[in-house]
Amino acid sequence: MKLILIGAIGFLLSNHSCNSAKTKTTTNTNDKAITSNTMPGPVVKGIDSVPPQKNTADTIKEKPVVKENVKPKAETSAAKIPGCIKALIESFKKEAKQNPPRSVYSYIYKGKTVFYVAAVCCDNFSDLYDSDCKLIAHPDGGFTGRGDGKLPDFTKTRTGEKLLWHDGR
Repeated sequence: MKLILIGAIGFLLSNHSCNSAKTKTTTNTNDKAITSNTMPGPVVKGIDSVPPQKNTADTIKEKPVVKENVKPKAETSAAKIPGCIKALIESFKKEAKQNPPRSVYSYIYKGKTVFYVAAVCCDNFSDLYDSDCKLIAHPDGGFTGRGDGKLPDFTKTRTGEKLLWHDGR
């Protein structure tokens, strides 16, 4: 509101000064110059006299921001992660950051919990471990993108995806 009022004042003042320059008349009577202004000056309220407006920012309820392409938060329950998988994650933390960043997920596959380590780049295999950290297969990646072919149904039949760790460095 104040910004609009200031803009209006500026417009009126600049408009008045242009009009007053056009409407000033000068006449000489007995060598005295008499200047008259046919346009009255604008009546402007001071900014302090404007009543305060209701702050609508206080009444607007904010909506939650939905971020796209954001990885889900890692699983907080460390009790479900076997020690060997925790050690694997710790070894990844000591490595240089990979592109794409390393991620470890858990899934249910054929009634058992398995741990999936995403491929780090290009034509590399991803790894699938059981709860004893035994390498079961490479379900995807490689030159064909189909892995080593030992578990061709893994991607279609897996359930219960949980992100256990993502390298956010």
